[in-house]
Amino acid sequence: MSLDRIIKCPDFLIFPIMLAAATPGGLVGLWIARKQLKKQFWRLTDTELSCGISRPQIFPLTDIEKIIVGLPVNTLGKIFQRAKPGTVAGASLAALSTVDSRWNTVRGISLAAARKENSLLICFKDGSCLPLRLFLLPNGTAIIEALKEKFKDRLDESYNYSVQEARRLRRRDVNELIPAPKSRKN
Repeated sequence: MSLDRIIKCPDFLIFPIMLAAATPGGLVGLWIARKQLKKQFWRLTDTELSCGISRPQIFPLTDIEKIIVGLPVNTLGKIFQRAKPGTVAGASLAALSTVDSRWNTVRGISLAAARKENSLLICFKDGSCLPLRLFLLPNGTAIIEALKEKFKDRLDESYNYSVQEARRLRRRDVNELIPAPKSRKN
């Protein structure tokens, strides 16, 4: 077949084909945006913690078994923690920040996220857990402090995560419920 004979699509089919191709991507994009926006709105009352605006996900406070202060630090956070002035990592980060100033913002957010008091792991009685990093959200710090105050008797500030727990938490998004692990039955 020669390249001289290219089949041309009729003009009346171009718009429906483009619409059919763009619709799934647009719908997936809207779903992801809605999911991310939902995790930005948190409210704490005397009886519940809720996430989202329309059809919020509700977490009754009576279901909380314990609250662990601090989440495992991810790889990027560990790199930024080691990036002290005078070290190779520090010099590399300084060079990157000179070229692209966004690295300073990323570094600041990662270091703030790595601070123990800026995150909580809420463990529920059914075995599920909710990793929370709300420090950058409106009233996020106030919600974290209120939860710490309300659950002083169930607060664990010196918890050491096992390798499996840290791996399980790093694989998931923060501010999103992690279901209870399924028990294996032989």
